Amino acid sequence: MNAARKKSTATTPAPRISIGLPVRNGSRYLEAAVQSILGQTCEDFELIIRDNASTDDSVDIARSLAQSDDRIRFESSAANEGAAANFNAVFRLARGEYFKWTAHDDLLRPTFVEACLDYLDANPQAVLCHAQTERIDEEGNVTGHYGDELELVQSDPCRRFGEFIHSRHACFSIFGLIRTRTLARTPLIGAWLGSDRNLLAELALIGKLRLLEETLYQRRDHPDASIRKHTGERERLTWFDPRPAPDALTPTIKRVREYEASIHRVALSERDRACCLGKLAAWCREGRLHTGEAVAEKIRSERAAIRDKPSRQPAKAGEQRDMTP
Repeated sequence: MNAARKKSTATTPAPRISIGLPVRNGSRYLEAAVQSILGQTCEDFELIIRDNASTDDSVDIARSLAQSDDRIRFESSAANEGAAANFNAVFRLARGEYFKWTAHDDLLRPTFVEACLDYLDANPQAVLCHAQTERIDEEGNVTGHYGDELELVQSDPCRRFGEFIHSRHACFSIFGLIRTRTLARTPLIGAWLGSDRNLLAELALIGKLRLLEETLYQRRDHPDASIRKHTGERERLTWFDPRPAPDALTPTIKRVREYEASIHRVALSERDRACCLGKLAAWCREGRLHTGEAVAEKIRSERAAIRDKPSRQPAKAGEQRDMTP
């Protein structure tokens, strides 16, 4: 890396893209992840690395990288705030028009950012763009391909939402390129199991999610990966948020409640809101989340109340709500 790139970020204009890299004890793979970002064909980005009270050499590595390239900003937390808080913190530091989370142990092919940016620039109704994902091992060797990712490009928000909750799929799209102003309208990453699914579902209610045909993202599978290291439910919850959980709901019930909250939070027509509540009630009845008939009945009642409302008059000129992503 060229030291001549180093200059004050206070006087530089905001980049088009912000990439947020939250890390805790990721020293083994951190530099490789960063180098794969710095090697992108699209160079108009900032990389925000935020360390979450690491006890290994992650801080030293991140500081060294930040000193060598002006596109890197580094911050750290002295106390372990949990993965959810760290993911959200890097987003709140972002200045770009587009934002992307990246994991400290994953890699990007050189054209990942350029390909996703080109698609989003050309398709204003899309809010997120990701690429096909392959599996790599500890040494970076390709060991397989993930074929269970989901693309949601239907025009109808209810169809996008229904397909999302009724399909089995990976959530690697959380690492796609996202419109910053759209992501800012959501609650971001929650401190519960499956909160990435809730966030993606809300994004799908707002706009289209595109999955490129090219394989440009490399997901590293190794023994220290969070999903392998923290196998129990309580361990996983503590990884998200080390504080005692005040919410006694099980993660599955919590996920349903948050899906319901998204349906009410996003600016939808009454028809679309009733349709989405119907999709969620059907999912509960099918037992996919084992939430019980009480939750399904509550959602059905809300849906009926919306359906039975008198039709509203068309909005007057100048009263149309901004529905752009």
